[in-house]
Amino acid sequence: MAGVVDPAPGRFRHWSILAFGAWNAVIWLARIRNIAADDSLGTGGRALWLVPAVVFGFGGLLAIAAWWRGGAALARPLTAVVAAVVLYWPVRTVLILLDGRSMAFRLVHLVLAVVSVGLAVAVWRRLQRTNLISSGAYR
Repeated sequence: MAGVVDPAPGRFRHWSILAFGAWNAVIWLARIRNIAADDSLGTGGRALWLVPAVVFGFGGLLAIAAWWRGGAALARPLTAVVAAVVLYWPVRTVLILLDGRSMAFRLVHLVLAVVSVGLAVAVWRRLQRTNLISSGAYR
């Protein structure tokens, strides 16, 4: 099947893509398990919390697949996950900081946010440098 697999999968073989994938898969797939086991959540609450966990957990697996196989077809979905991470964490962080939770909870989530956004930005830059996504600049 010509055209399905990128002839240069090395464009995806960068530490940032693998780290982003592993980080999100571990963090968010564990969160799915926690949500499923939380008896204090009703059906609606469980469904609400599952949306970002599923999107980012499977986005992490997508990044690992992109790193492993390459394939320009994975660039767009990976870019969408990266953009979602960059948009989600600042909003979630503000909500957590204003929520009145313990300082330990706030610090853990602040670290999660900083690492997640940092890795997302590194992946975004890698995709731009390898021309898998547009840099948005006209030259």
